[in-house]
Formats: sequence, C-alpha cells, structure tokens
Amino acid sequence: MESNYVGDAVLSLSDNATEQSKNVVELISGLQTVEIETSFSIPGLHSLSLELTADGDTLAKNNNYNSYMYLEIFDDVLIIETIADESESVKNMLGDEYNITVVSSGDVDKMPKTLDELRAYDEVIMVNVANSDLPEGFDQILYDYVYEIGGGLFTVCGSTEDSTPEDPIANAYTRDDMYGTLYQQMLPVEVINYTPPVAVMIIIDRSGSMWNENVPEEETPLYAAKQGAAACLDALTERDWVGIMTLEETYSEEIELTPRTQREKILSAIDEIEVGGGTVYTGALDRAARALTACNVEKRHIILVSDGEPGDDDADYLAAARQIERLGITMSYIGINCSARDEMVQLLEAAGCSEENYHNFTNDEIDRVPSEMRAELELPEIKDVNYETFQPTISSFGSIVANINQKDIPTLDGFYGTRAKQGAEVVLMGKYVPIYAQWKFGAGMVGSFMCDLNGTWSSEFVNSSTGQMLLDNIVTGLFPVANIKPNEISLSLKEENYYNRLSIFADVGEEQSIVVTVNGTAADGSAITQTLTPSATDGFSRLSVVIKEPGIHEIVVQKKDAAGNVLAEAKTYKAFSYSQEYNVFVNPDDGVESMAGLAESGEGTVITDPLQVFENVVKFLHRVIDPRIVFMIIAICAFLLDIAARKFKFKWPHEIVRDYKTKKSMGK
Repeated sequence: MESNYVGDAVLSLSDNATEQSKNVVELISGLQTVEIETSFSIPGLHSLSLELTADGDTLAKNNNYNSYMYLEIFDDVLIIETIADESESVKNMLGDEYNITVVSSGDVDKMPKTLDELRAYDEVIMVNVANSDLPEGFDQILYDYVYEIGGGLFTVCGSTEDSTPEDPIANAYTRDDMYGTLYQQMLPVEVINYTPPVAVMIIIDRSGSMWNENVPEEETPLYAAKQGAAACLDALTERDWVGIMTLEETYSEEIELTPRTQREKILSAIDEIEVGGGTVYTGALDRAARALTACNVEKRHIILVSDGEPGDDDADYLAAARQIERLGITMSYIGINCSARDEMVQLLEAAGCSEENYHNFTNDEIDRVPSEMRAELELPEIKDVNYETFQPTISSFGSIVANINQKDIPTLDGFYGTRAKQGAEVVLMGKYVPIYAQWKFGAGMVGSFMCDLNGTWSSEFVNSSTGQMLLDNIVTGLFPVANIKPNEISLSLKEENYYNRLSIFADVGEEQSIVVTVNGTAADGSAITQTLTPSATDGFSRLSVVIKEPGIHEIVVQKKDAAGNVLAEAKTYKAFSYSQEYNVFVNPDDGVESMAGLAESGEGTVITDPLQVFENVVKFLHRVIDPRIVFMIIAICAFLLDIAARKFKFKWPHEIVRDYKTKKSMGK
C-alpha cells in the first residue's frame, strides 16, 4: 500500500463478493506491506477484492484492488499395478473423492501409449511396479509427464507374488532392476545397498573416581575410556563424524564434530584428556544433542562413558535424555564399576533406548571396554528388504503431517532399503532410512513410499485413520500446480494497463474460426460482454482486448466450425484495478531527473527559478546593411532588361498602354 495519510485505516478482503475479513492497519506515509492470512476450500475461480477506507480520505479512485486465484480441481488418478487387485487397499483408502482408473502394467492395450493420453490424469500411482514391469517406451512418457508437463507421481513398493512375510522378495525397489534407468532418475531415493553414515559424540567422565594412582595407567577406567574412544574410529568410515567431550561442572568440548578423515587430530584430542572434573550429565547431554542435530547424517549417536553417580538432579539429566529421543538421537551407556545400574537404565529409557544399550564392566573386565564401544557403532548394511516392526518418525514437518501427532503414526512390519537423494525431503524416517520421501522433479513432484500398502507389512497403516490421512495428504501434495490436461487452444495475455494483447495458439482449419468472449461486471453490477473475432489473415492468432471496468474479467476463447459448433475452448482471466492515470503517488523527482537528462542531451541548462528565463533576453537586434550593394543589383538588372527589350523587341508597359490609347482614339 502507498499513502500520504498517516493514521488508522480498515483493509477489507472479499472473496467472490463475500467479505472474508476486516483488518485494522496503521498507515504510514509512503510504501508499506501488510500480510493477510486466508484460505480457500472451494475449487474454481476466487475473485478477490481489497478495499482500503480511512476517515478523511480525499481520493477514492485508487482505494480498491482486484486480483484472483483459480483453484484447479485435481481428482483424476491413474493407478498402475502389476499384481492383480494389489491396489485395492490404496483405492479404498483414497475413497470416493477421486476419479480413479486402475490398469495393469502388463495390459498393453489399456496402458497409456502417448504423452497426451497420460496427461488426461492429474497423478499416477505406481503400486509395486518394477522398471521391468513397464511396457517399452512408457518410462520416457512417464519422465516427460512429470519433468516437462508437471504431473505427479507416487510410487509404492511391495514384494513378488511368491514372496512371504517371513521370506520377502522385493519387486519394485531392487538394485538390479533400477540401476541406471529413467525410472530411478525420477525417484527421490536411490535403490542401493549401503550403510548409513554416522555422527557420534563420545562423552568421557574424567572425574577422580575414574583414576587410581595405585595401579598402572593402563588399568585405570579413564585409560580404558580413552582407548575405547580411539577404537570407535576403526568402526567408522570416511563419511562419518566424531566429537569428543568430557564431563565438568558443565562440560568441556575437547574436539567438535569432526570428519573421521581427520583421524590424527581426533586421536590427539583423546590423548590429551587428563583426570580432573565433575560428574554432571545435563550440560554435556544438551550440548551433544545440539551438535548432532546440526550434522546432516541419518544416524546420530551418543556414547556416555562413566562410573555413574552424577552430581546433578535426576530430573535435569532425564529431561535432557527425553529431548535426545525427540530429536531422533540414540544413546549408549558404558559403565565402568558403575554401582547405580537402575539409574543408568532409567536414563537410557528416557532417551528412548533399551537396556541392551547399557554395558557395565568391573576392573577385571576393563580390557573389554574398547571392543564394546566399537561394537556400538557397527551398523548392519541396509538391504533391499528389511523385516522388522517399527514406528516411522516424522522428520520434516509440513502439510503432509499437518495435524498428525508422532504417537499416532501407525507401525509398519518392514521396509525396503533405499537412500534419500540430495535435495529430497524426507517426511517419514525409519531406522536410519527414509520411509516416505518426495522431491520436485522438473515441473512436477515425485514421492516414494518404502513399504507396501496392500496390508502385508502395512495392515495397521491401511486400517487406521491416521494412515488414511497420511496417504490422502501425500496424494494431494503431489498434484500439479496448474491444469496439465491437453487442450487444442493455449493462450498468452500481455497486459499493458487497460490495453491487452491476447495471443492464441491453435490449429484452425478451413471453415473454422476463433471467437473471443470477454465477460465482466460494470460498476453498477450489470454484466458486460464483449464478443471479438480475430482476423483470419493473422491466422486467428492475435487480438487486442480493451478492459476499462475494474474487477475480474473472464476471457473465453472458442474454436468453432462453420455451423457454429464449439470444437475446443480455453479460458483465462484478467484482473483490472484503477488505471495509471489515477496514480497520484507519482514521484515528482522522477520528472525532474527526466527533464535534466533531456536538457543535457540538448546541450542546454537546467534552471530552478522562473525569472532566470529573462536574465539573458536580448531587447534589440542590431543589423548593419550596405545599400550600395542593393542599388548595384538593381542597376544591373535594369541594364539587362533594356538589352533584352531591344534585342527581342519587347514593349515596355508604358508603350503597351500608349498604343492602346492611340487605337481607341482612332476608333479601332
């Protein structure tokens, strides 16, 4: 908004002539931005009008602004399945609000054969369809449908027909089938065998109880803890990260999270740890959680090495442990001569870990500490198929999980192992792996679900209201942002104030024509209709449309045959508010700068005082003329005339008059 008035005003928003909100705003002198939150639930055209009113306003020409939003109706869904009726549960979960067509990937006659045939659908759902199941050439059509046209694609995996829950055989997401294919390029995940990278923070208790002066250094708990930290490096790869902290009254960060490739730097930090400090868990756990959260890896882990008996309150460090669980970080406790076993198990349970992550060693077993710490970081390789019951965790909070609580996420009995690609949004995570990921692929969106939806591993998911809500949100989120259905007519509108140039792209045959109808509403509420016909000499491709009434105007372009039947139709909309002539906020400095540039181009000067115009005015024009030249010219001309008269016997005017009088007196 722009105003030269300072004070309160009311900004009203109307949708399709129905007032939605009134907002009191404080106007300032000059430009300002105001945001109004609103939502649309009904598809179709939303004619938006903003009106600004204030007491004492003297200019009403520019207090209204018109705009529009057109919500496309996306409900045409194509489901492709390989195993007969496997998509039945997906179809039932989506309900009756979608127009669903189900085809088998092996039914060549019914599968879309061209891009235009596929564009008849707003989204494609592939239910347990492998790349090898696709008809020849369909992968390229599907690629163009998403990347170029902007269609949505949702892939769901599953197993082969001869598979069993106890012995699952993947069908859709297998490495050999997907490697190097167009299908794989489209997905937000990679189907590969891999071990997820790890970021680990090792917290070492170096209090006095971890040291014993009466035994060799190699037999002390602190030495065993340092050896265990060094052994952890052998369980990690060049993709992993390591940080070392020690306990104090708060904590000491010996080395921040550092790539494992800097092994010598990490070993040096471990070697420099000496006895001295308190046993306070809370600060160290909080700091470790913050550091690990900032590291972009799938697996984040804390190893706490201590002999127990922390000096801070149980409530404090248990609250820190619960925050660790909320952040998706796992934890292990390595106890050395730890007498408070129950307290340490309680700590792990608060962090969402089991008793299996607690290990306690006596002095006689102290040499086992390094191998146990290393074993805590030895993760199994993520395979094609992983059979285990788990609850997916929300890792990206957006529209897909809106109004859904983590505790309500239904469990799954297995997942198909993949790795999220760079740039993909992982919405649901399993144990270090994506369960649902999506990304923008060209003009469209692609989402992949790493489990079946036929009830084999997903019975709780498909039968729960939360699972149905998640699926509906996923499908809705992958829909296009504009109509992608093929049309014989496409339009381009170049707007220049109230003058508009409409370009029409259509194949117009003989005895066919293009008719343009512009529908609007006048200020008094009456309908305004303009019917225009582009010139046939221009191929019906260009047309000028003049709109001077404020509001939203519908522009309908129809291709008709000789009988007037409509063969094809396309629509667009034009929003028009006040014209530029009514803009009273033009900056006068712009005109001054323009005139100054004009004066400089004409080698002139700029004046600021009107009286300067008369400063150099010349009151008299002085000219000196020599009359001799004039007389000489007259004399020469007379001399030449006399010669010509004598030569050619010309009569002078007085001689002609004299002869006339003589003849008249003689009666002739």
